[in-house]
Amino acid sequence: MSLEEKKEFLAEVFELEEEEVVETVILNDLETWDSVAILSIIAFMGEKFNKYPLAKEISKFKTMGEIIDMMNESE
Repeated sequence: MSLEEKKEFLAEVFELEEEEVVETVILNDLETWDSVAILSIIAFMGEKFNKYPLAKEISKFKTMGEIIDMMNESE
């Protein structure tokens, strides 16, 4: 899966423009960083990578880059 596809997904989840999805974005600064976003990420990881990270692990992430890193590690 390309980085662009990952960014498209994250833009959709966080209701951002794709160019706003950068690794340095602070998740707590996003209004849409909530349990729905976390569940969407878990569902995406399961569908695309057959991996099911725990919500409590994802909720500890600080930046968008950590989500992207998790996706990269799952490939």
